[in-house]
Amino acid sequence: MREIRDTAIALQDWRATAKRILRKDITFDWKLQKTPLGQYMWQWSKTAIIDRCFLAAPLGDVTWNRQDKPNKEDMHGFYTALREAYLNRLSAFGYTGAYDFRKGQVQPIWATQGLSLHAKQFAERFKQEGIAGYMRDVAAPAIEGMATDKFGKPKSPGGYLADAFSDVVG
Repeated sequence: MREIRDTAIALQDWRATAKRILRKDITFDWKLQKTPLGQYMWQWSKTAIIDRCFLAAPLGDVTWNRQDKPNKEDMHGFYTALREAYLNRLSAFGYTGAYDFRKGQVQPIWATQGLSLHAKQFAERFKQEGIAGYMRDVAAPAIEGMATDKFGKPKSPGGYLADAFSDVVG
């Protein structure tokens, strides 16, 4: 595996490598493990996930880890194994904990927990206080703090999520 983990390889080359190592033909049928809804039915194990990540790693430079219920021990084992092979690999959402984002020049702008929290709080407040609460707590401070050009007109509409991202990333 070490000889092929750093390159993208065609399916026929995977088969040839598997035959050379195992001394028998291996059929790769990626659709066999899928449900009718398109989900892969793999038996979960940290080792299986690490192995699949190693196979996919050469296709990009970021590991996008999705965990609905993060387990710290599993995450540590996963990233320890990943970093042994790919020391400088990036990870989405900063689940690594120890990754030096400033040194790596990465800003985790896609973390959306704060946006979700504020959306939920806003909805609850709007339900209780209506448009009056919205004007007092949201619109007035937003208008007051909005950047304007030399004519006093807003530089951006300010009402779109994309405007906020532009303000953050410059």
